[in-house]
Amino acid sequence: MKIPSTEIYPIDTVLVAMYGATAGKASILKMEACTNQAVCAILPNKEYSSVFLKYSIDTLYDHLVGLSSGSARDNLSQTELKKLKLIMPVTKNEQENLVSILSLIDRKIELNRQINQNLEA
Repeated sequence: MKIPSTEIYPIDTVLVAMYGATAGKASILKMEACTNQAVCAILPNKEYSSVFLKYSIDTLYDHLVGLSSGSARDNLSQTELKKLKLIMPVTKNEQENLVSILSLIDRKIELNRQINQNLEA
């Protein structure tokens, strides 16, 4: 079924919210999905890790918010996203090694957050 103004994106597509309070937030598709112009879809080629790409975009969040806040409705443009320069390790293996480390740190941060919530309760 074809839906006007949408496209179906594959698993591991990196999405960046373009409008409103979530502008600049990135996520990764865990299933095929369609979207509209409120989201920019980035389909990395086989040389790049989607998860590493998302981490890279996450590090630019404050910059992206700054780009979006100049407009009346806090919107990002694909033109601005295309201008971004990301520093990526040369090989996918290097990217995946870094993802392993960053994921471990994220899990520890989340565990600490949960412990703090339990202590406050």
